[in-house]
Amino acid sequence: MAVTAPLSVDAARAEVERAVAAARGAANVRCAFWQSHNGCSTATPDLPHTHLSGERELVEELRAVRFRISPNSFFQVNTRAADELGGVLERLVLEISARAQVTLVDVCCGAGAWGLCLARTVRSVIGVEMCADAVQDARRNAEENGVTNATFVCGKAEDVLDKVLRNVHGSECIAIVDPPRAGLHVSVLKALRACEKLRHVIYVSCNPMSFVEDAEKLCYAPSKSYRGEPFRPMRAIPVDLFPDTSHCELVVHMVRMPLAQPSVPVAASA
Repeated sequence: MAVTAPLSVDAARAEVERAVAAARGAANVRCAFWQSHNGCSTATPDLPHTHLSGERELVEELRAVRFRISPNSFFQVNTRAADELGGVLERLVLEISARAQVTLVDVCCGAGAWGLCLARTVRSVIGVEMCADAVQDARRNAEENGVTNATFVCGKAEDVLDKVLRNVHGSECIAIVDPPRAGLHVSVLKALRACEKLRHVIYVSCNPMSFVEDAEKLCYAPSKSYRGEPFRPMRAIPVDLFPDTSHCELVVHMVRMPLAQPSVPVAASA
């Protein structure tokens, strides 16, 4: 998806074609879309887009699950490395779900990647996503892969997560949060803290600075703003999702613990 300041379709096509031609030697460009954005902030997924060339949707595979991805849906940029990241998440969830029938809440779920990959390891999956196109993709991907224990809610996480968590059935709940670089909205953090059934949070972070800010709020002692027992980071696992850059995806497993229980040092896994 190429995002530009307002241009005519012809001018946008010319710009994108030049970019595609320049990238052909280093990348397999399968499709090109153009989105016009009149502003300084990041373009929002509900802006209209124009198909310029190639396929109209991508098909990728993670953990033996096939995904159809429309232009506005979020999906990990490095599919091969994301498959390794999915393996890390699967091992963590299996350790938890082996002890109880759990519900997995996939926050910022995009096209359903993590929830659908992990559906076979838990009782049920609830995905939360603000982009309507991504939710439509997630529901279609669940149907085409024969996943019957996953549902998806369209809405901003800060608006719907509290209700989703209150309606969770079962003895225990796991949340996977995979937010954008800005991190989680404060209302999402408060909802995670307040849900007593939620004993585990698996945080997938692409920005260590916003993760630290969010982790502080999840680990605060209880207060009027942050109800519920705090979480404690138990394990941190880096995944090199962006080779040849300084960036690294970080998976942190956080467990809710009574305040009287002593803290356990974080274990870093290779």
